[in-house]
Amino acid sequence: MGEQRGSGNEVSGGHFTGPVIQAGTVRGDVSVSAPVYETANTVIREVRTMRFVPMLYRVLASLAGCSTVYGTSRGDTPLRGAIAACNALDIPSDWMAPAASWIAERSGLVGGMATLLVLVGLLTVPKAHHLGGDLGETLEWRGPSSTVLGLALLMQCGSMWQGLLAIAPIVAFGIWVVGRERMPGERSQRVEIAVGGVILALAFAPLYAFLWLFGREAPRGDASRRPRRP
Repeated sequence: MGEQRGSGNEVSGGHFTGPVIQAGTVRGDVSVSAPVYETANTVIREVRTMRFVPMLYRVLASLAGCSTVYGTSRGDTPLRGAIAACNALDIPSDWMAPAASWIAERSGLVGGMATLLVLVGLLTVPKAHHLGGDLGETLEWRGPSSTVLGLALLMQCGSMWQGLLAIAPIVAFGIWVVGRERMPGERSQRVEIAVGGVILALAFAPLYAFLWLFGREAPRGDASRRPRRP
């Protein structure tokens, strides 16, 4: 464990006096494996305070990911899986067949855009010091949701393996570069954050539905009372 520098600060007139610890002055191992209850509390807080447009994007990406998992388990595409789920729940799904046809006619273009979406999503995964040791805070970034959406589109186009093979050298190079940084264990942390963030993004819609049904409304100004991280 490396050396940690810290000092007590006094507040005078609403301002800190004395030396203030700055981001990056703490050296040593950083763990993102916070206790489960802390991660759960962070997920609940982020869902309750999330704005409409980012929330809608995350919900749509999560539904696409869930449809991919369900469709794959049936040996079908994500949209066929979504159609089967909607039919089982007696939800109208007539619009999905034209969407599947539209994607099939442009599979090369959509597959290329999906590959780029996955690549950029993985490259924009936050670092450990952005999370404060809590994996649940990956919900503040849209990269994991974009990765889930890109993977769903790749599966729909039938080019999942081609897309992953195309981005594999770039991702491997990025992981190698991260491993050369001074912080020990940075490479394994980034991989852990990427995998965990994608899983949370995939499960976002079920989590949101559960919290909406059984949670409470966020008080006014709740987001403004959240402590700021350096």
